[in-house]
Amino acid sequence: MRTSIPTAVFASLLAAAMLACGESKEFVEDDVAADVKGAADSASLPAFPARAAAQLGLKFGFLDESGRLAIPAEFQEVRLFSEGLAAVKINGLWGYIDTAGKEVVAPSYFSALPFSEGLAAVSTQRGWGYIDRTGAFIIEPKFDHALPFSEGLAAVQRRGKWGYVDRSGKVVIEPRFVFAGEFDRGRARVLVGEKTGLINRRGKFVLEPRYDWIGEFSANRAAVRVQEPEVWRYGYVDLAGRVIVKPDFTAAEPIRDGLALVRVDDRYGYVDTTGVFAIPARFGWAFEFSEGLAAVNDGLGWGFIDATGDYVIAPRADWQVGSFSDGVAAAKVGGKWGYIDRTGAFSIEPRFDDVTPFDRGRAIVRLDGKYGVIDRSGAFLAEPRYDRIESYSRR
Repeated sequence: MRTSIPTAVFASLLAAAMLACGESKEFVEDDVAADVKGAADSASLPAFPARAAAQLGLKFGFLDESGRLAIPAEFQEVRLFSEGLAAVKINGLWGYIDTAGKEVVAPSYFSALPFSEGLAAVSTQRGWGYIDRTGAFIIEPKFDHALPFSEGLAAVQRRGKWGYVDRSGKVVIEPRFVFAGEFDRGRARVLVGEKTGLINRRGKFVLEPRYDWIGEFSANRAAVRVQEPEVWRYGYVDLAGRVIVKPDFTAAEPIRDGLALVRVDDRYGYVDTTGVFAIPARFGWAFEFSEGLAAVNDGLGWGFIDATGDYVIAPRADWQVGSFSDGVAAAKVGGKWGYIDRTGAFSIEPRFDDVTPFDRGRAIVRLDGKYGVIDRSGAFLAEPRYDRIESYSRR
């Protein structure tokens, strides 16, 4: 049985719970001695080959790093690889394959989530439980729902309420929340009624549930949102639950490269980790900082500024742009997308209908309704013949 949660609230919490944070974990004083063996075990896993899910017609397979269809498109559905294994659906049931496409856990589950810290949440007739890499149940299926492990704990739902279990299956935080997210830096977002707060690994509140939303932590800060008459207001809290920046902004994003994108009324600017404006709110539109640059539009078109607010790439009225990644940014001119370097010159001429940011030398592009993969020269690694390509997995 599932609880009734406002759709927007549930969607934002679930999406946040499923995101993997790439930053190093830092714990505040009361969590220094916490058992995070699972996270350490996960971090010590070998580097697995990257794979990207690709769709041909109604079937899915996986591309390797060279763009070759290394695992044939023969699955009904797939999830991205995690810890060297991917959940795949065959004849209505889910199992797991390795990066060579070999079946390692036979399809026998109603649903299956990615592996995390050596365990994966799967669903059977008896409910949700956790299996190891051989398919053996480590935690018997007895929950209404379950999320991946993070920092040695996993959120589970029982009788309509969410709590947490450890790797032995022992309930360490009793189910009492409307929803519970994954742990990050010793903190987890939980929903009580329609308000969100933060708990530590012992289930104690470090931030009472009084916010309508709490974002992801970055630079030990998380954006929070409160409802005021006819407007949302945003501020920032730290890992201890202290209010670092009062909710004065009409929008606030995670801190990137030491600065956070915020909005005051209808103008965007950037604040430091204390909430002091480093770049005044003078832009009509703006993106977060990435690789030391941020795309902004002051009414003259899109350009890129550095952390001082000075233009590095002058605004142009005739293009749209994305953020920098792998040293280049997507840019659209004349209805087609290409990529520019840090001088603003096109390193890959605009000829694609849609593109993704580069990631480790590869980008997914769409041309004439089909998807392919290109390298940094713009040459195709995978010709545009696929109906869909998901991002390459990072682990």
